[in-house]
Amino acid sequence: MLTTRARASRFRRPTTPTRGLALTERDRALLEVVHRHRVVRAEHVQALLFSGRSRRACQYRLRSLWEHRYLDRVYLPVVLRDDVVPARATQPAYVLGWRGYDLLTSDRRRDDAELGRPKPLSHRTLEHHLVVTDWIVSILATPPPDGFHIVATEHDHRLARRAHAARRELARGRGALVPDGAVTWIAPDDRRLTVYVEVVRAQVRGGNRRLVDKLGRIADANNTGLFRRLYGHESVRAVLIAPPTERRAETLRALAERLPHARSLFWFAPYETSTGAPFATRFQPGSVLDFEWRDASGDHRTLRSLLTPGSNARVRSEPARPGG
Repeated sequence: MLTTRARASRFRRPTTPTRGLALTERDRALLEVVHRHRVVRAEHVQALLFSGRSRRACQYRLRSLWEHRYLDRVYLPVVLRDDVVPARATQPAYVLGWRGYDLLTSDRRRDDAELGRPKPLSHRTLEHHLVVTDWIVSILATPPPDGFHIVATEHDHRLARRAHAARRELARGRGALVPDGAVTWIAPDDRRLTVYVEVVRAQVRGGNRRLVDKLGRIADANNTGLFRRLYGHESVRAVLIAPPTERRAETLRALAERLPHARSLFWFAPYETSTGAPFATRFQPGSVLDFEWRDASGDHRTLRSLLTPGSNARVRSEPARPGG
């Protein structure tokens, strides 16, 4: 018989659920959120589906869905440092479980090719995906400027499926150019504006030269309309490059400054918080549209000014000081 302590474990799913579960429409919406973003934390679900409710209420529902195998839990590895208290070290992230997959397939009458059976994420890529989810969820949870609304948010796994279907286009280049994430807004005049994000968590294999080569190919692809043919993105207005530190962001910005068609396309800023708190990023609901980036020419830009009619997205600000 399981003890109370065993049933309450964060890491071990009880053999028998500790409580019953009557699925609600919000539960189904929650599973759709997990599927769309591939991996989420409680704060992501709270921002999108539990507005006005406590974090504890959201965590309670996530645990119930986990106990009943609609969701699975994954954990980031923790590296202890003397100057950091890992307050969120044991907080789980959630991915779609096999029962969640079956429910969505049944509800939406999807086939395997459309929904895609969930694949396990490695610890090496888990934090990468969570940073992308932080950015996309923060945008979804932030009211856009008047007259604009979001028509699509896409993670790399969805974009990769669409790119794979366009094999003829890919055969003309040097492999798929799949951004880590994309958000598309529709403007009051019905124009669609897309922004990509690329998370650079660590040193890229092949060094900065390989990354800058990729940025050059992205700029060429955007200039020739390849992203419109691959993904249906009519106008890619910015590609956000988010490394961990300010120093890394400035290094990449200086290198990208030399690329053709890149001075206003690529924007750079670090995603790590200045406090060094584990698993936290600077992308937060309410402030993400005003988060400052620097383009390849050094000008400061924000997504809000990009979405403001008649604006070239430049903002006035004090020059950033490299650090980290």
